[in-house]
Amino acid sequence: MATQTQTYQPSFQSKQPSLIALFATVIVFLLVAFFSMVTLSTGDALWFWPVFAETPASITVQCYGSPVTIAADSPHFAELTALFNDGFSGYKNWDSLSMSDETYAAYQADPNMMVLFMKYPAPVRVHSFYKYFANVDTLIVPLDGRHASSNPVFGTTEGIAAAGALHIADTDPLSSYLTSNGLCSGLAGAN
Repeated sequence: MATQTQTYQPSFQSKQPSLIALFATVIVFLLVAFFSMVTLSTGDALWFWPVFAETPASITVQCYGSPVTIAADSPHFAELTALFNDGFSGYKNWDSLSMSDETYAAYQADPNMMVLFMKYPAPVRVHSFYKYFANVDTLIVPLDGRHASSNPVFGTTEGIAAAGALHIADTDPLSSYLTSNGLCSGLAGAN
């Protein structure tokens, strides 16, 4: 009796290299490398997250030299928080315009300025493409007066100013709310 030998034939065929697969691999690699580099430089894995949704512990408006404290249980507190968070969400352009000690002092007492101070119970991180504003406990928005025309938001940590400013699209909703509700009136529009 003769034995029959069978040869094993694999059921798959080897694939030829594909330019599409190579292109997809390169794209994925570049995206991962870009994400990793930005994450390392900012120290924030959520640098791309556009939403700012923090609740301050206190809100004070320096209204042309007079401080106006917004009570935490008032509807104005909730509305100002929502307006600020809405305006501060999304893309924020950072530049080197920094708040000097002189400007900080002026924001707290100058009779020609309206400035919003949002004080947080613990340092907050502002997610952005920039490393600055990683742990700030107060965000300061000039609404009328020095620097108000460029819509900056300055940050401080224990009274020490963060480097630069994050510029938002518009601060008019905040100043309009304050003036239309009688929370701050005076030299409005005196930029």
